[in-house]
Amino acid sequence: MAHLLTHLVFLFVIFHYSIATDTLNPNQSLQDGQILVSAKETFALGFFSPGRSKNRYVGIWYNKLRPAGQKTIVWVANRRSPVSGTNGSLELNGNGTLTINSIIFLPMPSVALTNPVAQLLDDGNFVIREANSNEFAWQSFDYPTDTHLPGMKIGWDLRTGLNRNLTSWRNDDDPSPGSYQASIDLKGIPQINIWSATQEKF
Repeated sequence: MAHLLTHLVFLFVIFHYSIATDTLNPNQSLQDGQILVSAKETFALGFFSPGRSKNRYVGIWYNKLRPAGQKTIVWVANRRSPVSGTNGSLELNGNGTLTINSIIFLPMPSVALTNPVAQLLDDGNFVIREANSNEFAWQSFDYPTDTHLPGMKIGWDLRTGLNRNLTSWRNDDDPSPGSYQASIDLKGIPQINIWSATQEKF
């Protein structure tokens, strides 16, 4: 009986820390230790600690393309607001707002949604949309960190005024914004420039 109970507890732990889906539904939480995996298993989303840090961040990484024990992080949600300890929880509210431990961490859809879902796509984009629509109300591609993925746009959205740029990590242990930024210069012919603080590098 004890042997059977041990196996049941083991299976419960495995199930609890696995989410075999790419979608987060309203008022469903993604706990630290659980991950979303895109449909073709290209990308995963979950909590991680970079380098030697014990802080926890929500990030996206290549699901299979990594050395054992390492993650190639391509996006960080809460790079300015890490979570201490492993009690983090990512949640999609009923109006389409994403929160980490009940705190909104990025600009969210300006219009409340009625039946939202958050989905991790196979191009590495994490999107919020109405369940019955393919139009994105919000997408992580609009808020890149230090990595440019195929399909991602860099530069100004002249319709909304959103400026998408790449910003380096502070260091290997800290994904908060670092010293270098890649952005589009709209003066003259639009081109990508690399900046350090206010100095143009190239």
